[in-house]
Amino acid sequence: MHTAFGLKIKHLNNLITKKVYALFTNDEYPFISHSGFLVIDYLYENKNHEVTQKDIEKALVINRATTSKMLLLLEQKGFISRMNSTEDARKKIVALTERGKNFRTHNLIKSEELNQFFSEVLSEEDFIAFDRLYEKLRNALEE
Repeated sequence: MHTAFGLKIKHLNNLITKKVYALFTNDEYPFISHSGFLVIDYLYENKNHEVTQKDIEKALVINRATTSKMLLLLEQKGFISRMNSTEDARKKIVALTERGKNFRTHNLIKSEELNQFFSEVLSEEDFIAFDRLYEKLRNALEE
């Protein structure tokens, strides 16, 4: 029996987390959650539109309290700014700062480095096998 399967999954998760943290974190850019990066990416992709907190909640399917906390953290780190809407003073518009734009670029470069690392470690057949196992486990766990 494969009694150590759960332990192996946990160990692999810890190792990947350490690798990601080491790769993405430096003195200039602190590590933020994946959800935080999704907010930054969403704001970048919608930079030509006025984006509100409600827009972010809807696009990323996250609740109001979580979004509020995340936006506060991103604002404290200097990645976003919030200002009154020109159309409706009751609305707050969320936008990336220059630091936020630079952070996004930094993380995209680091993501490519991470993908390159995995491509050097795993063969195409390994990726295919992983995808097959991932789908099998995900489907079973979602039932």
